[in-house]
Amino acid sequence: MEAGHGTWALEEGNFKIFEEFASRSGADVRLNTKVTAVYNVTEFDQIGKPVHRYAVQTSDGAHQVFDDVVLASPLALSEIQFGFPAERHHRDYHVVHVTLVAGHINPHYFGKDSIDKTPTFVITTGHPLGKQDTQALVIILTLYQLYKVKNFQDGSAPFQTFSVHRQLDNGEQVIKIFSSHELSEEELDELFLNKSWAFRKKWHAFPELYPITDEHQFVPFVLKMEGEENGIIYTSAFENFISTMETQTIAGKNAARLLYDKWCEHRHCKLFGDGWGSY
Repeated sequence: MEAGHGTWALEEGNFKIFEEFASRSGADVRLNTKVTAVYNVTEFDQIGKPVHRYAVQTSDGAHQVFDDVVLASPLALSEIQFGFPAERHHRDYHVVHVTLVAGHINPHYFGKDSIDKTPTFVITTGHPLGKQDTQALVIILTLYQLYKVKNFQDGSAPFQTFSVHRQLDNGEQVIKIFSSHELSEEELDELFLNKSWAFRKKWHAFPELYPITDEHQFVPFVLKMEGEENGIIYTSAFENFISTMETQTIAGKNAARLLYDKWCEHRHCKLFGDGWGSY
């Protein structure tokens, strides 16, 4: 859950990377346009041969027909109506709360007598170890010394990770906290001596992990009615196997390859290569 330290970011925000992807592709980007329905339509070409396409309807009532559709949003969260029973492919997503705080850490919370001795990275187990009324913490300090701190009154940790991300010129530190619930002001007041800023974000981070059985299989990468040759490409299906931003780029590559194979079957196209731009 914790991104590695020493990573890089764009000055204006990493979203600029994806804006450039869309801009350089020449795509018709339609922001603030919610898709409400996707359904199959059959048209006929110049020689009367049936051609299967997809009609996409948006919240403003408009609709447009496309050759193919790539769904890059979890089915259960998309609120999109489909021309096939998509409910069987719904998966519950694990909710994670992220809290960013600028302030001074309370060293006594971690059993220390000064801020410079407080841990820079804390990971909790999520379940008590040993006695039921205590919670074991593995604390990774700057010197990578390991400690166990028993500081939770009800035996459960208020967070999963607690990490220092930046030291500010005014002496404050920027802390990122992951938790399974929204941290209250009272909980933050216990963690910090004082704070000047706090930001909270709730998000559906990744699918709940369930055992794979005959009745509960991995979601298919192509969603379609039984007997259909083609279908809607569903990149979030890969999240049910492994859910990271990095592996979703592989899902995007898979989607591009499927479209390449379909569109270039009877026409001359530039070689797909390794899919990352090397030919």
